[in-house]
Amino acid sequence: MNANLNLDFGDGFRFGLGYMTAALVALGVVAVLGAILGVAASGKQQ
Repeated sequence: MNANLNLDFGDGFRFGLGYMTAALVALGVVAVLGAILGVAASGKQQ
């Protein structure tokens, strides 16, 4: 029972870590795209 609980916890932790990493990567991509668009917009305004 302990082994199963540990396995489940490990899988859940790995899944959570992967989900957080994917979310951070997505946020980073959105931030970079937003920055590029912001710079392009400010450049066009000038």
